[in-house]
Amino acid sequence: MAVYIRQGQQQLPGGAGWEVFFSPTPLPLTALDSKMSLGLASQGAFLGDTELKQVGVSRIVRKTSEKQSRWVIENSVTSWRKLMGEQLADGNTGLFLGLGTVDCDDDGEQIVFHGDYNQLASEGLSQIKPLSGLTLLNSTTASHIAELLQITGVNGVYSPHADAGGNAIAEAYFNLCEGQCELALVSGGSPKISPWYFLAYQSALSTFAKQAWFPAEAVSTALLSCNPDLAEGCLLGVQRGFSASFEVNHAALDLMSLHLSPQLAGQSSGPLRQIIHVGHPEVAQQMAEQCRRFYPDAHHLLLDRQIGTAGPAGSVVGLNLALEIIKRQTLMSNEQGALETVDCDVGDCRHVVVACYGLLGQQVFALVGDVAAAEEAEGNRKGAKDD
Repeated sequence: MAVYIRQGQQQLPGGAGWEVFFSPTPLPLTALDSKMSLGLASQGAFLGDTELKQVGVSRIVRKTSEKQSRWVIENSVTSWRKLMGEQLADGNTGLFLGLGTVDCDDDGEQIVFHGDYNQLASEGLSQIKPLSGLTLLNSTTASHIAELLQITGVNGVYSPHADAGGNAIAEAYFNLCEGQCELALVSGGSPKISPWYFLAYQSALSTFAKQAWFPAEAVSTALLSCNPDLAEGCLLGVQRGFSASFEVNHAALDLMSLHLSPQLAGQSSGPLRQIIHVGHPEVAQQMAEQCRRFYPDAHHLLLDRQIGTAGPAGSVVGLNLALEIIKRQTLMSNEQGALETVDCDVGDCRHVVVACYGLLGQQVFALVGDVAAAEEAEGNRKGAKDD
């Protein structure tokens, strides 16, 4: 079944827009102290804070919410209002969030790391304000968004240790296909760059060279629905898998490709031309090489190489970027380091695969198409049912 997609808003470091993907426009990077990053990264891309005043939240929410939560609340609410006006949601609207690890400490003065992880953890637990320390990022973020927009339908918040953004997209898609909701607001927020971020992911990140990546703070939102009037494109299929120990799981990739290939069969679009890989650049590079076996004509964009590793936010940025690529009919690749773009003929690029890789092996593949692809897929489904 096809689900319709509409781009929401997103925030990237330095106020960057789509030009960061379609032209050589680097993000502003800040050098990281090795004690703060535990020696795992040398640079980071930061996002400014927000006071939430423009979305009309109460003073107590502005004062007690955590910065990561404020990013997602503001982006989700402003995206909804941009797309739906002042119309409030209802029981037919779902909310699906992918959120990152949180330290609940907005004081700006990070606890000094002396090389002892136990010391860092114990000092953090004793020094963080009790009210802030007890705040649950997932429940507070979801509840504030739901209250502001009156979303009373199905909802889900997904873990940072799998691919939280990819799973938020997948669950929204499955719930729409199963008739559990008619609209789904999907948002992804990155972890805040802090010692806690590196401590939480230390075991996974230590296997990578610190020069090969940089963490980034970002947030992005998309609207999925069953209503073609809200469509800028469509989501034709989603497949999930797992690959342990950062190794390519050939069997899972075979199954994913076999699942996605029938979505393209019988359509007039030609071969798949673009794949967006979301996840740590070293993992994405390995997966891009394997994907060539199945899609030899595709261009490969490693999103984290372009905007940094933004965790759950990256998956939703990738979904919105897929729509932008189809609109502009511009293919892109950066496997060799530098960004390269190629303009193609109108209608030549009608499908984009967004491939999301979690740090602990979770993989989510989503097939995005233009609006006409949804009509073709629905026709093929009805035809198969009649046969």
